[in-house]
Order: sequence, then structure tokens, then C-alpha cells
Amino acid sequence: MQVGMIDRHTRILGKSRCCPTCLTEKPTAHFARFDGYFNKACSACRRIKHGDAARKADARRAKGIVKRPYKTREQIAVDAEAKRQARKAKSAAAKAQREAARSASVPKWKGSKWWYGHATAVEIAAYRREIAARSRAYYAETVQHQRARTKRYKWAHPNVVSRHHAERQQRIEQADDGTLTPRSLASLFNSVTTCPYCDKPLRPAIATLDHLTPLARGGRHSLYNVTVACGDCNTRKGIKTPLEFMWAQA
Repeated sequence: MQVGMIDRHTRILGKSRCCPTCLTEKPTAHFARFDGYFNKACSACRRIKHGDAARKADARRAKGIVKRPYKTREQIAVDAEAKRQARKAKSAAAKAQREAARSASVPKWKGSKWWYGHATAVEIAAYRREIAARSRAYYAETVQHQRARTKRYKWAHPNVVSRHHAERQQRIEQADDGTLTPRSLASLFNSVTTCPYCDKPLRPAIATLDHLTPLARGGRHSLYNVTVACGDCNTRKGIKTPLEFMWAQA
């Protein structure tokens, strides 16, 4: 049926539509209707273009069946949260499976991550003392090499050395209580004849001033917080207290 062949009264009442695909004016019964609106193309053109999918869709719409019903915002939020929780559960299960596989293949020798997780505090302390003893022995064997390497590093990084000295001087100025005068320091150096840590006789060339409670840990730059020790012990003591240092040497 061509354009103009339908009664004009029918077109006015809205009972016919013109299909833009076949350019044919047809009754509205030839157009699929969904949610109160007509499709632009007629059902015949849609079947030609889309095949069985369009025919099945038209049949479902004619019966009032919607394949994917509309959801409210609350339903969409609930479904999204359920999917999120499912993804989290799946991720947690995969992570637990990876951890189980990793724990089955991790090395179990002394000092490994697995060993630290299963060893007692006494075993860990003994192992750390063993490591410290090995480190001291290695340093004693290669002391000249270690000193040369330190000297090269200081020569190559003067800014690091100057910053370290500036920070230490600032700590000394902040912690100074005025009791360490040149006279009191001279008296202290003359009164101490042996190193309190290794009992080595002190000579002016190796005697150094040691803070009992280190400045880095809040110690005071005071006559009551210093002693005289040899340079080796003072260097190895670092930021330890005397008790911690003697315990590390044991």
C-alpha cells in the first residue's frame, strides 16, 4: 500500500504511520509498540533488517514481556554492593591461595622470613648475636679496606658529611648544660686511663669523648653523661647505651 492510499480520516486520527525504510504508509498495527511509543520502522522492515531477533522482540513486547526489567536505584545499589562483596571474596580467596603456595615454597633456613615467624625470642636473640659476631670478625679482617671505603665515600659526598656535622653540633648546643668546660674536660681525660668497654690503655691519640646516653636518644651534653673511651669502642657503640653495647658484645 503506497503513500496516500489510506483514508485521510484514518491518518488524522493517528491510526496510520509512514515507514521511513520502505516509504509506505501503513496502519499502526504494522508497527511494534513499546512503552507507549511506536518503532520508526514497520515490523516487516525490521524483520528484513534484523531477522528473527526483531520478530522475537516484537512478540515479547506484544505479550508484555520485558527481557530486562527496569530496576529502582535502591535495587541497583543492592546489586552493585553484592557484586562488590563477591569480588572481594574472590580476591581474598585468591590471595589466601597464593599465600599458601608461597608459604609452601619459601626457604626455611635460619634467618629466612619463615624462620623468623616460627623461632622463639631466645633463638632470634642468639642468631642476632651470632650475626653481630660474624660482622665484627669480618670487619676486623678487612678493617683497612673498610676505612679506605669510608674515606672514599666522605671524599665523594662532602655535603653529607657537612650536614651530619651540622646536625650533631646543633644537638650538642641544644643539650649543653654548661658543665663541660675546657678545665672539666681536661680533668676528665686525665682521670680516665683505661677504656671502660674493652679495658684497653688509653693514649691521647685514641681517647675520645663518649656520651653514655647518646645525643640522638635525648642524652645531655653534660659532665654527668660523658666518659672517655677508645675510638674503636666509641664508633662501634654508636647510639647504644652502655648496657646495650655490653650486651651486644657478649
